[in-house]
Amino acid sequence: MTPFSPVLTIHALGDFYQTVDPDEGPEPLRETLAAVSRERFRRIDRYTQLALIGSGRCVGDTGLDSDTGLYIGSRFASLSNTIAVHQQMVAGGAVPKPANFINTLSNSAGYYVARNLGLDGRNLFVSRQDASLIAALQLAGGDLAGGSIRQALVGVVDESSMPLEEHRRRLDVAPGTPLGEGSHWFRVCPHQRRASAKDSEPGLATLSHLATLANEEALSGWIREASVDGAAIWWPEQDSGVPSPVAHLPRYQPGLACYPSAMGGAIVRYLKGGQQQSLLLLATDGAHRYHGVRLDPVR
Repeated sequence: MTPFSPVLTIHALGDFYQTVDPDEGPEPLRETLAAVSRERFRRIDRYTQLALIGSGRCVGDTGLDSDTGLYIGSRFASLSNTIAVHQQMVAGGAVPKPANFINTLSNSAGYYVARNLGLDGRNLFVSRQDASLIAALQLAGGDLAGGSIRQALVGVVDESSMPLEEHRRRLDVAPGTPLGEGSHWFRVCPHQRRASAKDSEPGLATLSHLATLANEEALSGWIREASVDGAAIWWPEQDSGVPSPVAHLPRYQPGLACYPSAMGGAIVRYLKGGQQQSLLLLATDGAHRYHGVRLDPVR
């Protein structure tokens, strides 16, 4: 288990999600982006558009302190642009356009989000397959606990790509599995116990017991430590093989299609749905480890 596990408070959230039509592909984002972006950017790819939409909806008109830390997680980052660049280079023997090549860098979306929101502090990207949100929260939690930043904007973003059957193979899911894409964002601060109701706003929920677990034995220990009576479990909906240590818990299924950032979408829908019980969220990575977090809505 990860030895350090800060408690974080979610003060704001916002996202974008869509199920991808298998024939038409994902819907265009230009109008949706124009409604929330403070700047008009040229030559940005779909992944960056998704990041700008989700982060813009999370922040809204309130604004952020310029030193707010920015942390983005993703399994594939700029997938469709990266595929196009490789097709140009390998199949076509052509040199890609500079803007397309730059956008293959995983942290390029962070530049645009920071510029759009007026941020000049820490700006990090991390990838841990379906557990990229946990990884981003762990990075943010360490910086918050160490005093490097006072608040963090944490997002997890993954786009879909056509044809969907190729993307299903990329995700290692069954043929015909419904696929989605999403951009899910949270403004978090260190959790502070309030001395009275007059103290600072309690936020929307707390995140605790952030952990990376080597095997099912470690997962069992984490469940004993993190769970409470009446807790539910979120596990990727398309994966029927729920780990045995959590098989006894009621399963929360928000009805999301398959995509690597679904944990972020589950958190947003759980809180917007007015749920009151604790929720344990789990995902795995390519090294067969488990990654978990406990979510407690503020009652």
